[in-house]
Amino acid sequence: MTFTSSNLTFKSLNYGSNRENISIGEDTIKLVTNKNGTYDVPEKKILIKVHSAALNPVDVVLYNSAHPLLSYFFGKQGFGRDYSGTIVKIGGVAAKKFDFKVGDEVCGLYMHPFGKGTCSEYVMVDPTVDKAIGLKPKNLTMEEASSWPLVYGTAEGMLGVRNAKHKPELNEQSKVLIIGASTSVGRYLLQICSKKYHISDIVAVCSSKSEQAVRELGATSIIDYTKLSKDQGGIYPPAKELAASGKFDLILDCVGNSDFLNDTRMGNTLKSNGDYVTIVGDIKTEYGTRTIMKIMKNWDPLFRKIRELLGRLPYSYHVVLTEPEKEWTDRAIQGFEDGTLQVQVDSVYDFEDYGKAIDRLKSNRATGKVVIRI
Repeated sequence: MTFTSSNLTFKSLNYGSNRENISIGEDTIKLVTNKNGTYDVPEKKILIKVHSAALNPVDVVLYNSAHPLLSYFFGKQGFGRDYSGTIVKIGGVAAKKFDFKVGDEVCGLYMHPFGKGTCSEYVMVDPTVDKAIGLKPKNLTMEEASSWPLVYGTAEGMLGVRNAKHKPELNEQSKVLIIGASTSVGRYLLQICSKKYHISDIVAVCSSKSEQAVRELGATSIIDYTKLSKDQGGIYPPAKELAASGKFDLILDCVGNSDFLNDTRMGNTLKSNGDYVTIVGDIKTEYGTRTIMKIMKNWDPLFRKIRELLGRLPYSYHVVLTEPEKEWTDRAIQGFEDGTLQVQVDSVYDFEDYGKAIDRLKSNRATGKVVIRI
């Protein structure tokens, strides 16, 4: 690819603030000037022509949180974190340090909140920072390859808390409860728990219409939350009943739940060396209206963590954020290629139909990832 100016101009899905509509607009990537007057990508970076990008609830949360003051400091903000595409240019240092070349089809995670996004014709990554990048699995389409990085990485992070605490590795004797098992993250948790750790007792919280799908992914028992009343304890009573034959090693919350979060209830369901892991917090998140500030207004997770650090919480509590890492990226790619992992795509939209894609994401009815074909 040859450049004719110091700026590469292209189309991307972006917005200035939450007072503006998300729209396809112009974006630029700044290039460097060589000694001979030609233009190139920086030495440590890789330029990717994007084929597909997947949407995530965090994209809507960031948009809702984009106060006009942020636009003053950050400028236009992009939409999308996951991508698949083709390398069209690679800096000299990146080419020597990493096993990539021009023409490679790649996929990965580009986590730059309030920065550029992946719903864009081009994205420029620094693989020393944007570590979650790898060759596209050979048996996946470009649309499928863009669907998994953020949600799979989140699932790996949730299960990785035990390693960080140097606890015994999960095994076939372990017992796990997954709240929100039919979500995109939940579906990867099911697959990792059943295929990697061979856990024989996996309880999934979902609706009855999702039961068949989550059982096929590894769930052994189902709690149908739609038949339960919050006033009567929500999902806690059936979970307590299931815990009578053995308490849970892990409770994994993908949607926001507080049914277990007092010491008595936790003691009745979770082992004393068990872990409660959430990616949301205590409150079920309605992503269509949720902002970062609204999430932060709930201080209970912070106080709970302080209690744990002071030794006054009888279990381990974790709020997990996704970290781009090469290790889990490579594991996922291998898993897709050998058939131990399945992608979960709900729908694919053309770039011009981005509005329909965002509406589908916000509907909370998607059964898998919503993908935009750039």
